[in-house]
Parts: sequence; structure tokens; C-alpha cells
Amino acid sequence: MVAEAHRIRYVPNEVARRLQRGRADGIGFIVPGGARGFDDRYFLNMVEGAWWRLAGTEVDLLVLSSDQGPTEALTYRRIVEGGRVDGLLVPRIRESDSRIDYLCEVGFPFIAFGAEPSHPKAYAYVDIDTEAATAEAMRHLADLGHRSVALLSSDEALVFARSREAAFLKAAAGLGITTTILCGKLAEASGFALMSELLARPDRPTAAISITDRIGIGAVRAVREHGLTVGPDMSIITFGDNPVVAFMHPPMTAISIPVQAMTAHAVDYLLARRERPDAPLTRLWKTELVVRESTAAPRGRGMASDLPLAV
Repeated sequence: MVAEAHRIRYVPNEVARRLQRGRADGIGFIVPGGARGFDDRYFLNMVEGAWWRLAGTEVDLLVLSSDQGPTEALTYRRIVEGGRVDGLLVPRIRESDSRIDYLCEVGFPFIAFGAEPSHPKAYAYVDIDTEAATAEAMRHLADLGHRSVALLSSDEALVFARSREAAFLKAAAGLGITTTILCGKLAEASGFALMSELLARPDRPTAAISITDRIGIGAVRAVREHGLTVGPDMSIITFGDNPVVAFMHPPMTAISIPVQAMTAHAVDYLLARRERPDAPLTRLWKTELVVRESTAAPRGRGMASDLPLAV
């Protein structure tokens, strides 16, 4: 029989084999924002992390994109009800997220990047330790002498944006730092506009933290186009640390998020969950503050470790 199979060049039907095993041998990732979503390096880092983990295995990575709204809901239903994957990676959790509601309702395996604290059902997620990351960044700015700091955030209903805002306010209160929060879109143009608005204020802060690299990149350009120097005139820290920020002028100080490692771990969890519903999961991940040239003492001040800080 084996010889005959070789003679006729028989190739087993992979779909039939997967049906027999009761597995799709696939992990799904639906990029939000439609085709524009692929402009965001954060999502590409997730794809790279998943691809790295699945390389050399018999499990496929299915990557799709969809705009938020009815089209997105239909895409999730088509993937889940069509049995095309064994689990889903769900990025950038929103407040009252219909994706999470649907997946919890049908009991389909998934892992979220971020978690909505008020959601009625517990679900698997990975996230960074936002409070620790923000506290470290604010302490760095305080040590440089900054006493007024802005956060450049998002006006979209995103859980990670609200989490970073809360952590920012908490850290600032502990250090006696005056705060400003400006919100826009998760795009370079929005970062430029938010920073331009900030620079127009007579009592403008001396430093800013951006909740994403894309906002931070736009903010850096705004400072330079206003004839100011990033660092002494306006220090900037960004969440993310995509490769491009290290090669900007000046290189940006960043809260480095291990997106690829987090995604690889999330894929491991989904694969293990096929055999063990209680598969181990590391929920909170540490970040690293990578200090570069975009942060400096405010112009006219030296290092200010001797200045009074609230305890």
C-alpha cells in the first residue's frame, strides 16, 4: 500500500487530517483598522512574534484585517464558526468590547492584549505592568528636574489608554508633579497637533509622555518645527520602543514593551490550551526604560535630585 501511494504520488488531504484530529492547526489574528492597521508597527510586531513562535511547526498563522463595526463582527463570526483556527489573538481591547463579548459567549479560545477590569467574565490576557512602567518614567523626569509633565493620549475608547492615563496621574501625584492630558488619534499627525497645542501654552509643561510611538514621533517633529530642541526645551518619552525611535533625531527615550515576546507567549498559551484548559499564563510583563537623548534637564536647570518632591 505504501509503495502504491508513492507510485501515484498520493498526498494526504490536510483538511481531512485536521478534521479527524478535531483541530484547525491555526492561530488567528485580526488586525483592527482595516488596511490602515498595517501602518501600525505595533501590530507588525505582534505578527512577527507569532510567526517566530510558529516557524517550523505545522500550525499556520492566519492574519486578516477588518474595520471596526459590523464588518469586524462578521469577520470574527466567519473565522470562529468556520473552524479555521484553534484560537485568536485579540489586540487593543476597547471599553465595552463586542469582540470579547462574542468570544466569551460562544466559548471560543482567545487571549486578549489588555483587559477590561469591569467585564463580567474573566478571560485570558497579557499586558504590561503599566503602573510600574509609568512610575519609572515619571521618576526619571523628576530626577532631571521636571515639575510639569503632559501625557499625549487617545480619545478613542481604548482600555490601554485609560490605564496609562490612570497610572500617569497616580505617579504624578506621588511626585508632586503638575499634569496635563491631551487626547487625539493614534497617529503621527495627531502627535504633531497635540504637541503644537501644548507648545502654544504660556505655561506649557517641560516634558511629555506619549502613549504610543506614533504619537511620540509626531510630537518630536512638532518640537523641532517650532524651532525648539527636543530634550532641553521639551523632553519626550514614548511607550513602545519600535526600532525607528532609536534612529530619530534625537533618539527617543522609550518605555520598551516586549511585544514580540508577549505574543509568542500568547501563542504558546493558545496551543497548550488545546490539551489543557488551565494552561499556564504570564499575565503582566515588565518593561524597560531605555534612556536616550530625547530627555534632558529643563533648559536653565541642572539635575534636580536636590529639589523637593512629594513623598
